[in-house]
Amino acid sequence: MAESAQAAQQAQEKEKAKGAEEAPPKKPRKKILLIAACVIAAAVLGGGGYFAYTIFVKGGKSGKPGDAAIEGVKAEVHNPEAAAKGKETAKEGGHGGGKEGEKGSEPPSLIYSLSTPVMTNLKGSTRRVVAQVSVEAIDADALATIKRGEPYILDALVMVLSGKAVEDVTTQEGKEMLQKEIKLRLAKVFEKDIVKRVLFTSISTY
Repeated sequence: MAESAQAAQQAQEKEKAKGAEEAPPKKPRKKILLIAACVIAAAVLGGGGYFAYTIFVKGGKSGKPGDAAIEGVKAEVHNPEAAAKGKETAKEGGHGGGKEGEKGSEPPSLIYSLSTPVMTNLKGSTRRVVAQVSVEAIDADALATIKRGEPYILDALVMVLSGKAVEDVTTQEGKEMLQKEIKLRLAKVFEKDIVKRVLFTSISTY
């Protein structure tokens, strides 16, 4: 009986040992999770540290990103209203660049060139004068009136030029006096002073 019990106990111990050898070893799960957490934390801290270094340290040395970030923070702390206004202006500049372009663009020209040259005989001479004339208006409304009244302007020019001698249309002094006289005549034609200047594109005699 004792020998049988001992043999049975030995058999059970062999079965337990065999089962232990066949059973797969348990993975150290807690250890793996701990390592993974450490790796993730290191990555996050490393990325944040590099970002801070780039913006505040490296950027400060270059005088570009870091300085801009620090100055922006200072501006918001000391004067939040001005900082907010600056941001709105930047947005408008980015999305509404066309408005800035319109403000910076040149105003439309107020000079109108008559569609046909003026040709007439000169006073006391067989010579003729040919003049290409442009008129500068005082504003846009005056320019529209000048365009509509071109036939009256041409008639006034013929009346003025036909009463001039050769020297009145060939010398510098004579041309300047002629411009002033034409301006006064046009003020009478339109019954108001809407002409800023009279310009000779060309004037010659033959």
